[in-house]
Amino acid sequence: YKNWELIFWDNFSNDNSKKIFLSYEDKRFKYFKSEKFTNLTVARNLAMSKSNGDYIAFLDTDDSWDENKIQNQIDLLKNKDASLVFTNYIIVKKINKKKVAIKKKIPTTNFVNFFLKKYPVSLSTIVFNKKKFKNYNFNEKYHIIGDFDFVMNTALNHKIVGINKPLAEILHHENNETKKKYNLYILELLDWYKNCNKIFFSFQEFKNYKKLIYYQMAKYFIEKKRYKKLFIIMKRLSLYLNLKVIVFLIFKILN
Repeated sequence: YKNWELIFWDNFSNDNSKKIFLSYEDKRFKYFKSEKFTNLTVARNLAMSKSNGDYIAFLDTDDSWDENKIQNQIDLLKNKDASLVFTNYIIVKKINKKKVAIKKKIPTTNFVNFFLKKYPVSLSTIVFNKKKFKNYNFNEKYHIIGDFDFVMNTALNHKIVGINKPLAEILHHENNETKKKYNLYILELLDWYKNCNKIFFSFQEFKNYKKLIYYQMAKYFIEKKRYKKLFIIMKRLSLYLNLKVIVFLIFKILN
């Protein structure tokens, strides 16, 4: 796919990002630097405000795309009249440790329940059509889950298409923002659940979603050895699950 522009948004960094980026002499490469450091969602919205095309795609600096990814997605956006297309991807944890992210076949409908059961979308895999949205900005109250909130609302109101073939590689490491600020990630999910209760309540998997958040919290507190907090979470989980299931979950987390 040839008709593209690359917007590099420098979130007030103090490294050599600008020098490296500007060393590539290509008119399609456009560099912008923020006047101050912002959260991820604000940075992405500011970057999108500089875009000239009809389609938006994201590529985090740790990730990479298959050379045919964008062309495949643009074709679907045009021919399937979709608002957003995402793809399967390869999770890279170490040089020789890779696995496919989405094991089951991606459905063609009912994406809300599919996403709530186990959210599979990586931001670096999506492309969406700006013209399909009255407001395509991410919710700036969220630092970590702005893209999750956007995709969930898109699934509610727009046509989405998923590509089963992995067309991106996503690097997972300890410096990922979600890993570094996992506690904030959980708090944002709880806030999202509370605020979206009326909107998503009719979906079966939404009723189970709070349990998944508590499970993630339990996992976090075990890793951090914060056992008093873990006890509180276990008490909350007991409102939804019986003792055998809770014990199984703890065993699963520890292993």
